[in-house]
Amino acid sequence: MVNSTILMISGDPTLLESVRHDLKTLGGVSRIDLVASVQDACELLSKIQPRLIIADWKRRQNGFESMDRLLWASSKLARHTPVVVVTDRYREDQAVVFYQMGVSDYISKSEHLSSLPQILETYLNPSSSSSSGEFHPIPDSNESSEPETKKTRKVKTSSAGTAARVNG
Repeated sequence: MVNSTILMISGDPTLLESVRHDLKTLGGVSRIDLVASVQDACELLSKIQPRLIIADWKRRQNGFESMDRLLWASSKLARHTPVVVVTDRYREDQAVVFYQMGVSDYISKSEHLSSLPQILETYLNPSSSSSSGEFHPIPDSNESSEPETKKTRKVKTSSAGTAARVNG
């Protein structure tokens, strides 16, 4: 694993400890820059170039506008910085919106936290190619394996194996 800086937006000590444990297990040296808010994260992004951003998302504290600000701030960086959203519980409607906005992964603490080590390895290990973060067209299930048509849909895949359909 590459020596990495991770920007983490969280006030949850349990999540922080889980990330620290997973990073130790993966090896290498990683630094976690911990901030309490999206505003603090956006300010810090003008000074650092993290390899990954982990956002502990509380809907009552953060709206989609906050994520938009975070993604805009990260888009100004010299290289693409994946953003992983961690929520208390999985909501498909919220996941779809986040994927459409450009979030790399969306997981819930209750259902998917065990996939966090795999996600960290995917984004922090440059030789890992399990997720490119790109859209890959797939045909509708009722289509044959003929060349792509206008009915083809685009799917944003994530390293956690989830996918959100985007009509295209």
